[in-house]
Amino acid sequence: MNIVFFALFLIIGLVLLLGALFKWDWLFRTRKSHLLVEGTRFEQGQVLYGVIGIIMIVISLIIVLVPQVSQTITGKPDAMAILKVEDDGCTVTRSEPAGTTEVEHFLWVVTNPDYETVFTRAMDEDTTFKYAGDGNYAIVLQAWFNGEYVTISNKVKVNCTTQ
Repeated sequence: MNIVFFALFLIIGLVLLLGALFKWDWLFRTRKSHLLVEGTRFEQGQVLYGVIGIIMIVISLIIVLVPQVSQTITGKPDAMAILKVEDDGCTVTRSEPAGTTEVEHFLWVVTNPDYETVFTRAMDEDTTFKYAGDGNYAIVLQAWFNGEYVTISNKVKVNCTTQ
């Protein structure tokens, strides 16, 4: 979602800034621009559009470059852990979460092929997990963030069989 905001602010900012620099007549003759620059000279309108354009470009860069702004917009942390399926096809190992966001209280979440959650397990210290049920499952890692559990890993598929 933040890429949409980034693109929107960047494009509008560039149009306003370039329109002010190159004196694009069509930009200053629209009905809405007439309300904005009414009572000012053409040069003052140019400056106003240029300043608004620069502000929008700066906002677009802040959205991308400052993780906290991105988290506010998306509601998700930038922390990410990588899951890997071991050679037995059922054991999953996780990396330590990387990113600037503090996350805590980790859960292994197991879903069946119908996308139904069949098992969750708290695992603050554990870096490996093996599901005990037979069959094909998907596993993700979730963490507590802003009052809810959110997925912070890739999804891996496992095929578990009991021996």
